[in-house]
Amino acid sequence: MRAWNEDIAPCLKTESRATFIRGKVLYVTVEKPVWAQQLTMMRQDLIGRINASVGEGAVIDIRFRTGQIREAFTWGSAASEEAATDLGEGVAAPVPDWMCVEPGADARARAQAAALPITDDELRSRFEEFMLLDAKYRAWARRNLAPTAAQAADVLRREPWLSDDHVRSLVPAATSDDLMRAREAVAAEFYDEARARVLGGATGVGPSHDLGERGVEMRLLVESIAMLLTGQPPEQLDKNLVAYALGEEFAGYVR
Repeated sequence: MRAWNEDIAPCLKTESRATFIRGKVLYVTVEKPVWAQQLTMMRQDLIGRINASVGEGAVIDIRFRTGQIREAFTWGSAASEEAATDLGEGVAAPVPDWMCVEPGADARARAQAAALPITDDELRSRFEEFMLLDAKYRAWARRNLAPTAAQAADVLRREPWLSDDHVRSLVPAATSDDLMRAREAVAAEFYDEARARVLGGATGVGPSHDLGERGVEMRLLVESIAMLLTGQPPEQLDKNLVAYALGEEFAGYVR
């Protein structure tokens, strides 16, 4: 992302911005459809330039989408230094460095469990470190939503079954990236609540029993998380879909 924003396309900084990476696909937001068309035609050349800058095979594809271009984030110690100075009225406050986020005990436990099958000590340690880095970034992203993503998250907290098109009709300025981050943020909040109920024994008994009011609350939490993560409506939810989205641990709570 930094290679695109600072090295590959600095002349386009008001027209495009690398917004996120999924797998080895770089997603770039552009202000106007005409730029998306032009850059798509240059895709292979741009992929080569990025890989030459950051390492061969780092990116295998670039996808361009139209949307609002926001100010670039300020990273690391520079953010603290700038925050201590008078930057003038109207200047956005720097965003804290995501590396300063501390992953919770649950994230550490998931990282250890995921790395456990790896027999090589060094590889297992590096994989666990990678999992923790991912947990740090996700926690940071949930706390630093763009204003439109925060509005979309408020809608989804109340009505997690809404489709992206419906949410966008309520928050017209929200981009696809905003909606994705909003869904992840609300799903993470609900997941933390569900995990706390399981670990704290709030449900009283296992998921296969009649749990009364607490059981209904737990079922609604689990179904809401599944809808947020998969984009499926309530009538499409079943144990298999919940197991796919959340794991077998929660599959027994759905109807």
